[in-house]
Amino acid sequence: MVCELAESDTADIKHFTIKCKPYFGITYNAAYHDAGALVNAAYCIGRVGLDATLNPHYDSGLKYKTCWGVGASCRVYKQLSILAQYTTVPEYRQSENRFRAGFRIDVDRLWVMPLLSTCVDRFDKWKTKGMRVSVSMGWHL
Repeated sequence: MVCELAESDTADIKHFTIKCKPYFGITYNAAYHDAGALVNAAYCIGRVGLDATLNPHYDSGLKYKTCWGVGASCRVYKQLSILAQYTTVPEYRQSENRFRAGFRIDVDRLWVMPLLSTCVDRFDKWKTKGMRVSVSMGWHL
């Protein structure tokens, strides 16, 4: 979470922000479905931000798991922030211990956030070790 303006689905008290985003998904052939919520709390002071995420997550094939994440961000420049996060929140279906690092670019109301993610499980039973690159983007109203 990068220090930013509060959105409509947030509660913002001084430098503390809480977000809750419920979700549900199903594949086109109904092979599996998942549901849960991403609850995020962030504390920002000046250029530095800390955040924690709690993710109650249900997958019809992998069953229920409570996932979490902690992270930090630092605004280097007006439009550029660097961030790092340790998380168990699934990027696809199964929960993995992953370290993510990247940056976020904010230009006017548009933001883009490329991240590099690597698995840090010592005993990875899913054999998913490897790096992933993800790019998120959004638009503030």
